[in-house]
Amino acid sequence: MKEYSFLSRNTFLLYLTWHYKDAPMKLLGIWKNFLKFNFRFFSISFLARTYFLPWKRIVVHRGRGFSIKEFFEVSVFNLFSRFMGMFLRAILIIAGLIIEFFVFLGGLFIFILWLILPPLLVVGFFMGIILLF
Repeated sequence: MKEYSFLSRNTFLLYLTWHYKDAPMKLLGIWKNFLKFNFRFFSISFLARTYFLPWKRIVVHRGRGFSIKEFFEVSVFNLFSRFMGMFLRAILIIAGLIIEFFVFLGGLFIFILWLILPPLLVVGFFMGIILLF
C-alpha cells in the first residue's frame, strides 16, 4: 500500500498550500495576461514607433516642375498631416497607459485581497460570535 505524507492527508494544509502557493501563481499569470492584452490592444509600442509619421500615411506629392505656391501647399498639408498623426497617437498612447495603470491597480487590489481573505474570514467569524453574546 502506498504511503501518504502528512501534508497529503490534511485537507486544511492542502487548502493553505493551494491558496497561498498555487493560486497566487495562477493569479499573477492572469494579471500579466491582462497587462499584455491592454498594451497590445492599444498598440502602444507600434504607436510609439510610428509617432512622427503622417496620419494614415496621408501625404500629397508635388507634380512636375517647380512652383513656390504648390511647394508651400504640399509642405503645409504634409506637416499638418504629421501633426495630426502625432496628436492622435499621443491621445491613444496616453489613454492606453492610463488604462494600463488602472489594470495594474485592479490586479494589485485583487491579489492583495486574495491573500488577506482567509484571515478576514476567520476574524469576521469570531467577531460575529462575539457580537452575538
